[in-house]
Amino acid sequence: MRSRISLERALLLVLVACAFVLSWAALTAVARGAGFGDLSVLLAVVVDGFAIISARSLERLDGRGPRAYSWTLLVGLVAFSVWLNTEHAHLVPVPGLDLTEGQAQLIAGSVPVILAAAFHLTILIQRADERRAKAAAGSAPATPGTEAPESSETRSPAALTADQEAEQIVAEARPALTARPAAPRDGGRTHQQARTWWETHLGPTPKDMARAMGLDPDTAARWAEEFAREEAH
Repeated sequence: MRSRISLERALLLVLVACAFVLSWAALTAVARGAGFGDLSVLLAVVVDGFAIISARSLERLDGRGPRAYSWTLLVGLVAFSVWLNTEHAHLVPVPGLDLTEGQAQLIAGSVPVILAAAFHLTILIQRADERRAKAAAGSAPATPGTEAPESSETRSPAALTADQEAEQIVAEARPALTARPAAPRDGGRTHQQARTWWETHLGPTPKDMARAMGLDPDTAARWAEEFAREEAH
């Protein structure tokens, strides 16, 4: 596809060059007749060249006003070039060919129109090639190891929702994982048994209670402190 499009653009550029040369010959002859002398060759550059620049500017200008101005210049310059080419047209005797003056003017006037149309079509094909290249670059798979980290702006709503749910679960589980186990209330069986053991032993220590009741040393120390405060009161 790329080689075919490149060939089309190359052929259009050849057509643009050929049409420019034909129009240049006609406009140079008209300029000599108007008294431009050695500078006659510049008339085609000014008229047809300005028309090409106006067509090219349509791809760069934004806004209704600037684009309307470029279109006005383009249409006016092409029409002026057509008129100059028809003024140059004249009948030349050719064996076996009998053209009228109107036919000769029509043929001569078609050259600037072909020039403008071929150049504008070249611009349209170039724009289509650029869009196709951007689309191919956007859909091409990334090279392994070069994937950019996915940001929150590029994640889908489903992915964001899943991440938020996971963060909420972790946040709810974190206090339970980090907090120290709370002591049962007085109605708890183990706590009440520990209290009974503490009150029925003389000079007990948290270490003794932990060993006898099979408690965690920290829990035994906390309960022993609680029992000691209650006895003090």
